[in-house]
Amino acid sequence: SMVDHPPFTRLRVLNLSDINEHQMHQILARVSCHCLQSFSLHVRSYNNDYVEESAKALSSILIQPQLRRVDLDLFENRLPNQIEST
Repeated sequence: SMVDHPPFTRLRVLNLSDINEHQMHQILARVSCHCLQSFSLHVRSYNNDYVEESAKALSSILIQPQLRRVDLDLFENRLPNQIEST
């Protein structure tokens, strides 16, 4: 269980692959984004209950000034409005 573990406070690289949206939220709740330099995300299944929460969680990561590499493979409606493709 993730509840029993302390948060990751100095994580520099985070690769989440082949997870569902619920798992993504559980993991991101335990991660301090201020040290992230690389972030990769591949979501395999979605839950419409998480649309707004996913956008907020991704925003908190994508605004980090030290973030140098981003690889996102997810539905466009999960992206924060500021970075949606046109």
